[in-house]
Amino acid sequence: MASHSGPGGVIEVGSHHKALLCAKAAYEKKAEQIRVLNVSALTSLAEYFVLCSGASHRQVQAVAEAVDKTLAEAGCAPLSVEGAGHANWILMDYTDVIVHIFQTEMREFYGLDQLWGDAKKVKVTGAQLNQLTLEPPKHAPAGRRRSAHPLGGPSTGGRGR
Repeated sequence: MASHSGPGGVIEVGSHHKALLCAKAAYEKKAEQIRVLNVSALTSLAEYFVLCSGASHRQVQAVAEAVDKTLAEAGCAPLSVEGAGHANWILMDYTDVIVHIFQTEMREFYGLDQLWGDAKKVKVTGAQLNQLTLEPPKHAPAGRRRSAHPLGGPSTGGRGR
């Protein structure tokens, strides 16, 4: 869980809210087919995947920059970013949220929507995203802590890869 300073002190940003912030940043850059998937029951890699598409290299890069800026404002830095140089498929790993920004053809080719088809889909609408702020709502679900054990064993805090 990330935190940032707000008017009332330090604000914790949970996984669910972080995923919605990513979706909002993508929406504001006119990304297409924005999907937020709760993958927590299927993998220890992350709590949420955010998938979206851009029509060009430039749009894919703009979406990635917007996600990075939005999450930086929320006090979240990526663990890693892959593919930014080519901008066919940019993967941004925020530990509990992994963002996949594709050019449309690449998204169709790799089929992550189908691969993670059993994941719970989080309903997001433009109206909901427009109202979203950096400060999470009081009822926002907290993210689960992930294991530091390399196989997902019983310790806390790290990534279970």
